[in-house]
Amino acid sequence: MDTHTTITYSYNNTKNNITKGIEYKNTIIDDDKIFNTTYTNLLSNDGLTENYIESFNKLLKDKKNIYEQIGNSKNNSEWNIKEFENNTVKKEYKEPYNKFNFKDAIINKEIQHLLK
Repeated sequence: MDTHTTITYSYNNTKNNITKGIEYKNTIIDDDKIFNTTYTNLLSNDGLTENYIESFNKLLKDKKNIYEQIGNSKNNSEWNIKEFENNTVKKEYKEPYNKFNFKDAIINKEIQHLLK
């Protein structure tokens, strides 16, 4: 089994529009299966308003099928989620914001890396 994790931090300041971001990617390859999770957290501030935009994508691929769950949230509101099977939408629903806590996963990965 192979595991790959990346965490990318970004900061941009262009004409008083500040954008900060975190992107987390975790991939596990196990025989003929691939498990992939991507999470993006973006803060944009134009001097008048602040917007937190978050999204995630969870993917499982085996020899025959692709299962995918995509979610997005703005300003810590509930998650809008779609689930796909072989590129066909199977479900659309909303979940409470606290149900998916990617920030803890990122912090735990950072701590593991620092303790090595």
